Amino acid sequence: MCAAFCLASCATGPSVAAKRSSSSSSSFSSRQYPPTSLGKPGTDKACLARTSPHPGFFKKNGSLFSVVKTTAYSHVEADSLKYGRKTAFGTELRYDNVRSAAADWSVFPVGTLFRITGQPYTYRIDDYGSALVGTRTIDIYQPSKAGIKAWGSRMVEIEILKWGSYSKSREVMAVRSRHPHVRAMLTSINRKQLVASTTAGPRSN
Repeated sequence: MCAAFCLASCATGPSVAAKRSSSSSSSFSSRQYPPTSLGKPGTDKACLARTSPHPGFFKKNGSLFSVVKTTAYSHVEADSLKYGRKTAFGTELRYDNVRSAAADWSVFPVGTLFRITGQPYTYRIDDYGSALVGTRTIDIYQPSKAGIKAWGSRMVEIEILKWGSYSKSREVMAVRSRHPHVRAMLTSINRKQLVASTTAGPRSN
């Protein structure tokens, strides 16, 4: 019953920058962040969750939203110098009208585009970090240490503009599977795709 009228009725109810993939890293960060809220105060979060196609997201005005924790990182940090301005996807880090961001690719697959409520910029998931694996935290790229400090750690509402590709994420990470944090993301993606294939209805020819 919730699915039929939830979107109309729900609203009436009551840093440390993450390290990017390291070719010499043998450890996996198990840092866990507090669970994020599904909606703003005054919304029926359970109702919103049941109408969302992705856990942890909710629909609003026809778009997909989520509330996530964000931190910041930069290529000028000591543990990122060896990567230069390259992302895990192999592109240049961006900080213009489209800005780079890092996340667990089994949560936010590579290529995901989103906007932070209240900001005019578009962010693109093109990087990942070992400290982000197993969390829904997004690391926002900043070109300087001053930018990292100014951003700090904050909870933000994001609107998904385009969902990325789990297949492309898996393709990029396949050759790096010797690293524990990469294997963890690959395992999570494979598990999601297995669940999706076993729960999908019969295909029409």
